[in-house]
Amino acid sequence: MRPTNALDLRLLDTIGRHIEVGALEVELPDGSTRIYRGTRPGPRASVQLHDTKLLRRVVSLGAIGLADGYVAGDFDSPDLATVVELGAIRLESDHGVRVPAGIEGGGREIWRRLGRAAAPRGPLRDPIEHYNLGNQFFSLWLDPTMTYSSAVFASERMSLEEAQLEKYRRLAQATGLREGERVLEIGCGWGGFAVAAAELGCHVTAITVSKEQLDHVSKLVAERGVGDRVEPRLEDFRATRGTFDRVVSIEMIESIPRTLWPSYFERLRDLTKPGGTIGLQVITVADRHWATSNANPDFIRRYVFPGGQVPAPMVLRALARRSELGWVEDHGYGSSYARTLNAWGRAFEEAEAEVAALGFDEPFRRMWRYYLAYCEGGFRAGRVDVRQIVLLRG
Repeated sequence: MRPTNALDLRLLDTIGRHIEVGALEVELPDGSTRIYRGTRPGPRASVQLHDTKLLRRVVSLGAIGLADGYVAGDFDSPDLATVVELGAIRLESDHGVRVPAGIEGGGREIWRRLGRAAAPRGPLRDPIEHYNLGNQFFSLWLDPTMTYSSAVFASERMSLEEAQLEKYRRLAQATGLREGERVLEIGCGWGGFAVAAAELGCHVTAITVSKEQLDHVSKLVAERGVGDRVEPRLEDFRATRGTFDRVVSIEMIESIPRTLWPSYFERLRDLTKPGGTIGLQVITVADRHWATSNANPDFIRRYVFPGGQVPAPMVLRALARRSELGWVEDHGYGSSYARTLNAWGRAFEEAEAEVAALGFDEPFRRMWRYYLAYCEGGFRAGRVDVRQIVLLRG
């Protein structure tokens, strides 16, 4: 094996010195190992470094460099989510490395002017491409309900499928769904909530911009015997007309650009009858990280959902106020999302040969593994959360 050169070791030591919580063990390409420990207990991450190019990526590009390196095969880890969790903890205000505001702001402005701040780095160019990867692809690693959003685990004994149904139950109850009501679901995914609402006796209009999802929903409602109570539509929320007793939207706002958030909230208001309620499930970035998150597109925005963005709770509250919507309830389930993602990640690894047989190459599969682990690590660290929110139209 070729020995690791002195410059690469200095770069690794530079990265390792910034670890204040937990520990990082790095196995170098030459077989040697270096361990970096913080002064406080925390996650213990392990990395097998295949190419020291990763160190230059991380020093020059930060978190997105780590993602680039994983997709390129520069490193592996027996627990990738813990690597991400360790990095997310370092970004907390009391652990992070501070950069003078002028230098940081100037660097961001240059990056924006070069047009690279939010440029896609993977094969996906917009959220519709993401959802149109194929029903067969998603069916290989989602649970039988085909639910692509966080479950709510009410107990340790719950299976993922049971926890997804629990999520539907809680959101329906909080939103106040009653038999005979007209319900609009914006971004219906593969139809799980629409069917659950129909089985409560509601009449559901379920809209999606994905042809793959529409095909699945149409078949599902027929199979479940609720075709007379669910109307699936291939439709953008801005084109929907009419008013509904209740409007529900599960993890949809994150897939659209921030510039559309005001019109999204205006449509939520206008599509809901006076006195009606709106039930949302939303992934949120912590308020304390909003400024940094807003200015620096992360791995998700560069690789997985180009054009999308995760809001902060304070941003959602401001949007609700501006749209004259009352804030009724707000519950967080971040630990449930970490558990959901862990289940998805394990199922994806078990099905990877079948994923490859569908034509998805190694860089794509590595990107997807990193995506699931990246999200799990962020929820475990508390950098992001998922919230069920109920709004009231006065």
